[in-house]
Amino acid sequence: MLETIKAALHLSGDDMDVEVNSDISSALEDMRRVGVTTAVPDTESALVIKCVELYVKWQYDYLGQADRFRQHYERLRDSLSQGSDYNAEP
Repeated sequence: MLETIKAALHLSGDDMDVEVNSDISSALEDMRRVGVTTAVPDTESALVIKCVELYVKWQYDYLGQADRFRQHYERLRDSLSQGSDYNAEP
């Protein structure tokens, strides 16, 4: 997922890999917090990847649009938490 997120941010090289990986982990942890299953197979899901991308763009204030990316991230995260395909069993 790292390379996909770096491409979305137009980052090249590996100077930011540690920070981007940390943000990816934070996004997945936040998604799990609200009940979204983010197990290994699910991290290949286009919707999970998009949700992580939105989270990371929010964190980096990508294009000066942090609030917009935060809103989109939260809406997609919350929507995934309601869907049976992405909802973690209690």
